[in-house]
Amino acid sequence: MQNAEGQEIKLFVIGVVLLLGLFLFFMGRATAPNPHPPVPGNRYLYRDYLDHGDLAAKQVDKLAVETHGDISKVSPDDRDWLERMTGGHGADLLRMRYRYLLTHNGGHQNSMKTHSNG
Repeated sequence: MQNAEGQEIKLFVIGVVLLLGLFLFFMGRATAPNPHPPVPGNRYLYRDYLDHGDLAAKQVDKLAVETHGDISKVSPDDRDWLERMTGGHGADLLRMRYRYLLTHNGGHQNSMKTHSNG
């Protein structure tokens, strides 16, 4: 009979240890710091102009065409990006790219090429 009591005690101790382990695991997850924000999708790859210069150039050209080279018509988010990328010369870049695209492509948005692809 002592053997049956010994097994019951062992099972009880194992159960308590498992419950305590589960409790600590879930408490650790609940108090863990939030993970890093997700990496932007492909839509915003152009923002990393050092690694994706071709995409950044296309985005600048797109903004230049959409705003006719006027930085005041650019969204605040894109304006900040342009200013960071150009060291405070976003308005000049936008204006110059618009003039370049206008003179080299006759102002047709569909046929406008970026400087990165020819």
